[in-house]
Amino acid sequence: MRTDLIRNYLPYDFALRLWREFPEKLFFLPVLFLILGCADNSNSDVQKGDIAAKVYDRTLYFSDIKIDFPQEISDKNRSNLINSYIEHWVRKEILAHDAAKRIEDFNRINSLVEDYKNSLIIDDFKNKYISDNLDSTITEQDLNKFYSENKHQFILDHPVVNIIYAKFKDDKHNLDKFYENWKKKRFRYISDYCAKNSDEYLYKKDVWYDLDDVKKTLPSFLRKKKDSYEVQINKKGYEYFLKVFDTKHKNENIPLNIVKKDIEKLILQKRKSDLIDKYIEELYKKEIDSDKIKIYR
Repeated sequence: MRTDLIRNYLPYDFALRLWREFPEKLFFLPVLFLILGCADNSNSDVQKGDIAAKVYDRTLYFSDIKIDFPQEISDKNRSNLINSYIEHWVRKEILAHDAAKRIEDFNRINSLVEDYKNSLIIDDFKNKYISDNLDSTITEQDLNKFYSENKHQFILDHPVVNIIYAKFKDDKHNLDKFYENWKKKRFRYISDYCAKNSDEYLYKKDVWYDLDDVKKTLPSFLRKKKDSYEVQINKKGYEYFLKVFDTKHKNENIPLNIVKKDIEKLILQKRKSDLIDKYIEELYKKEIDSDKIKIYR
């Protein structure tokens, strides 16, 4: 019968893998059912436990049923899940058997299966090869070089600002030491102090804030139309400290610190691509002149 054309062609486990990894390929659904229903049952003579169900030449053993049961589940619910699994399996096998009788173009199916099989094999190999050979170390020099060469890709769609801002109740804190460190620009100390003592503050090293969000936080008397400036002022019972390190406007280049993580991903992606391209090219040069490869032009 026609189902013999694909017997032994594709292991049952591989067919299931196709089903899991390519669920969006709906046009391939009948093919998968066919494969699942008609794959060779070569282990049928092996004792695998009690039989759960049988559909034509396909056998489901209880030992084949793989279900991730919840940790706390009653015997009744466990039994219901197993029965549902069996019912689903039976319906699938019936459909696969019926589909096998109705499909006429097995060459097309075999070609599709072979393409997907090769894709999965290649992807699996690429992942392992990359895992074993990829240099994942990214230096500051790497980041700066990539950023410099690709600045045109990193453009701001809104202004951002790099600042440190702190507000203290003036009768609540002795700020002498804070003043001293502020003047000496010891921003690590300032950040730690603000986190513990300030009534309000904004500062994270190398972080750029959305300018509109900052304007909502800062009192109007602290705002100036400058890209960088510094303010210290006592007003209405509060001591205010503000230092605007830099401002970047819309359509300017995005500061490197904002896109650092994205650039790291891009660098790694390029390294992966280059690594595989180099392997393929070397393999091609090695094999092209062998008697195993013939190109007819």
